[in-house]
Amino acid sequence: MSAQQLEQRQLIVDTLSKAGWSTPTNENQMFDEGLSVQCEAVMKHVARGATLTMFYRADQDAMYVSFDMPDGRAFELKMKVDVNLAALLQAVTSFQNQVMQTNYRDHLRSLMAITDELYVSVDGDNFVRLTDNTPPERTEESA
Repeated sequence: MSAQQLEQRQLIVDTLSKAGWSTPTNENQMFDEGLSVQCEAVMKHVARGATLTMFYRADQDAMYVSFDMPDGRAFELKMKVDVNLAALLQAVTSFQNQVMQTNYRDHLRSLMAITDELYVSVDGDNFVRLTDNTPPERTEESA
């Protein structure tokens, strides 16, 4: 890994740890010990409205965040790790305890305001670029 990738990894781990995220696997420790791992960092946050799991992949210059909702719905975001990393982490940690089935689109829009390199997958394999930056769906009262 490059020096920049090591700094990015450290920023991710430090920021999420300070926000109460845990390390659900031993991949972080294995990486710290110099062992080969697929994901250089894995962090998890369990809240009432959703469980968020983050994976950092230096080989892809990407951070993935999976959203698992209590009703069984799930999706995964892929974000390019670049100069916006600190802002992306700040956004994720700001909504980590508020995100739920009824408002996750609003939180995705907050990430879209930071980067246009945001992709989503509902099957874990096929990612499509998020481009819908429209306000939440209109209701009869707001029409």
